[in-house]
Amino acid sequence: DTLRADHLACYGYDRPTSPALDALATESTLYEHAVAPSPWTLPSHASMFTGLYPSEHGAHCFLVEESVENAYPLPPETVTIAEVLRGHGFRTAAFVANAAYLRRSYQLDQGFDSYRVRRQRAAAMNPSIVQWLDDRGPDAPPFFLFVNYMDTHQPYNTAPGPGFLDDAPAATEPQLIKWLYQSVVCAESPFPADLARRVIDQYDTAVAHTDRAVGELIAALKNRGLWEETLVIVTSDHGEYFGEHGFVEHPEDVYEPALQVPLLVKSPGQTRAQRRADPVSLVALPGLIAANMDPATADALSENFPRTMEDAPVIAELHHSLMRDLTNPRCPGRFDRIRRAVYDGSFKLIHSSDGTHELYDLSTDREETHNLASAHPERVRQLAARIEAMLAAAPAPRTTDSTPAPTERELETLRTLGYVD
Repeated sequence: DTLRADHLACYGYDRPTSPALDALATESTLYEHAVAPSPWTLPSHASMFTGLYPSEHGAHCFLVEESVENAYPLPPETVTIAEVLRGHGFRTAAFVANAAYLRRSYQLDQGFDSYRVRRQRAAAMNPSIVQWLDDRGPDAPPFFLFVNYMDTHQPYNTAPGPGFLDDAPAATEPQLIKWLYQSVVCAESPFPADLARRVIDQYDTAVAHTDRAVGELIAALKNRGLWEETLVIVTSDHGEYFGEHGFVEHPEDVYEPALQVPLLVKSPGQTRAQRRADPVSLVALPGLIAANMDPATADALSENFPRTMEDAPVIAELHHSLMRDLTNPRCPGRFDRIRRAVYDGSFKLIHSSDGTHELYDLSTDREETHNLASAHPERVRQLAARIEAMLAAAPAPRTTDSTPAPTERELETLRTLGYVD
């Protein structure tokens, strides 16, 4: 959860945050430019589970006249990859730390035999995951295991151990995040450099501790003789802003800090590193899994999830128009719009429902500071047409259904994560 690709050493970061993932990269395919379907948890996970864009599955925004505690769930008729795999004999389990937007009421548990939601640090989750692997028995059917670690989401929880902190607290204080939001995002003031360094140090330490937990889980698979035959995918639902474009946290816009995520894929039997440079969408993950299955399972997956890494349009969406979102209670009006990004090679178009466009060449402008839209109107039209084609096939916007109201414990989780005051 909330892991930026550019904060991993295997993606060029200058800090040793990720030795376990760096080692994994030596025997995996590393996608250099993987794009999250949305810059926040619910729609991004729904897309990864269904192979659909947020406008297609509908679990993408908060309800009209409602608060951040109530958002659109995944429709029950939507087919998930866990459902298809379970139908073909797989045991399916999920271990989830994001108790805010992956809780059962959002219906992302469709197809899982076991779906455990508990707000824990990554290291504390691993014993239960390993126990589940051991409980399968020696002649167990194949398994589909989803693990959601949460440490890299603010307040950037860390455990004792090596990191990049001196005397900073064990978690970024909610009061600091709230102040930064009011100052940097709402008042559009610069992110103070000393505070930015402090927040990044905390984040990088959380990355390192999460990496350690990933390494422990990899070791558990190897020690049980499961590693060589298992398809392993490591990715994130979105990234995080540290002052870029005047933002902190992640759900405000569709710039690269919130969308570019790691994607490492170790196929069964793979022992050599490969890299892929062109942009790919996490919407195609079900298709990627299909390509590594036996023929019968692959056919069923491909029928339900036809998009592949080679042909899926790379589109990301952030829905806010006419809806309350994560930011409106704090900055009323600034984010009342829908933002979409579409990629073609090094070019990226940001299309806004207010009629504006931004075009960037990421090969020369990774910071997205030089808008080329006025200089390349034909390219703008071509890329906008890809968004329009996706929307033309999407269902009508949802307006009525909702999730059950959260419990007091779930509300407290939302407060801890900074979503509600």
